[in-house]
Amino acid sequence: MWLLYKTTTQEVVTKKTIKHEHGKDVKMTESTLYWITRLDGINGFLVGFGSTLAVVSAIYLLVAFLNASFDETELNAKVAIVGLLIALPSFILAVFVPTTKEMAMIKILPHIAQSKSMESISKEMPNLTNMAIDKLKDVLEVSEVTK
Repeated sequence: MWLLYKTTTQEVVTKKTIKHEHGKDVKMTESTLYWITRLDGINGFLVGFGSTLAVVSAIYLLVAFLNASFDETELNAKVAIVGLLIALPSFILAVFVPTTKEMAMIKILPHIAQSKSMESISKEMPNLTNMAIDKLKDVLEVSEVTK
């Protein structure tokens, strides 16, 4: 049973595919949903890994320069710089990996915004706004008269 429900805007929602009235299919497999929920963990791992590596490399670099032996200092400095160069991409990846909420918005909001029900709401919005303003004016006039 693939068909779950059919909305009034002719969007057909199935277990694995959302077919929009614009003809675009959106694949939402179990694997996609799993990885979307793991994005916060991946982001946290990247930040933690990068931070730990940066701190250890900075300490290693500090110890390397405080060391008296020149040969060991050069080697320790190279190791610390390599550690910092590995930590940098981790921070950059953490910035560009979206959180679970951000990815949900990326996947879902375009389809909500392009649905026919949203188009009808946007057409009715000016009338609804004017009605609300008129009603608010009536309420305020009544409250001013009763003062």
